[in-house]
Amino acid sequence: MEEKTKDKKVVTLNELENKEKQKLKKVFLHFTRKNNQESIEKIGLDPNVKKENAVGNDREVPVVYFSEGLDGMFEILNTWVRTEYYMNVQSKRIAGINVKFGHEERNPEILKEVYEKMYEDLKDRIYYSVDLEEGIDYEKDGIDDKKVDLKTRLENNDIPEYIVEDVKWQYGDGEYGNFDDIKQEKWNRNTIRGKVIEPEKLTQIVSENGSLSALDIILEKYESHDKTKIENLKELEELVEYCKERKKEEQELVVDEQKNEENAKKEITTQSLLKQVYDKYTEVEQMSLVKKTLEHEEKEIVQREEQEIENKMEI
Repeated sequence: MEEKTKDKKVVTLNELENKEKQKLKKVFLHFTRKNNQESIEKIGLDPNVKKENAVGNDREVPVVYFSEGLDGMFEILNTWVRTEYYMNVQSKRIAGINVKFGHEERNPEILKEVYEKMYEDLKDRIYYSVDLEEGIDYEKDGIDDKKVDLKTRLENNDIPEYIVEDVKWQYGDGEYGNFDDIKQEKWNRNTIRGKVIEPEKLTQIVSENGSLSALDIILEKYESHDKTKIENLKELEELVEYCKERKKEEQELVVDEQKNEENAKKEITTQSLLKQVYDKYTEVEQMSLVKKTLEHEEKEIVQREEQEIENKMEI
């Protein structure tokens, strides 16, 4: 069911995109779980809070992550798919299942598991537009600490090379990212260390039909977005198609449940009417039997009286 907004400060992606085209402001987006909303709108985005999807040295780096532009929003979704794929493969390997990493092979079954997980995750997420100031909230040419950390570990032989290759795949290296450049990718920007983003700099994103769900926002915007800008995002395309089908299935299920509920109500009503008719019929039938019984008894009494009179007459 879609969440609707009323008397709330919101903005659509189309409105943000138009402002960006007019060079009025850059589009910076941050997504989070719904249960973080109350805290975020009270104290803002705190870089010191525990990060749910922390990887690499995220736990040691107190920053807030965001994506730049709508292309960046879609690119991070593609990377998210690949990161979930990596974590899925790691879990299977620990369990003794021999599967290859994503940079070597894309397993359809694993992808399906990843898409299902992300479908449920996106239903539980919301987006914020973040009004950031260059030099105050973020650096224009910020350094990606994870790239630096990984390069250092590789030079020190502290990490297997196949892991590095998979991380490059996750980053979209050579597709929509450049792992050799230590600058932040537009899908993986971050604020200056320790910088808290105040609540007044945040505006919640809403779809054109009023939904706050990240899933609805993404599916809606993907349809109208220039596909030539995101043609390298194969996993994103597959994710969108999967989510559209799952959403359709759920909507059909809701319709079927409503129909079943209506049919059940009709059946109960019909049974109730039949029972009333039956009870009435039974009551009428019982009355008829009583009447017949009385008539029969009355007739017997009359016959006995007539017989007595005849007997007396004979005497």
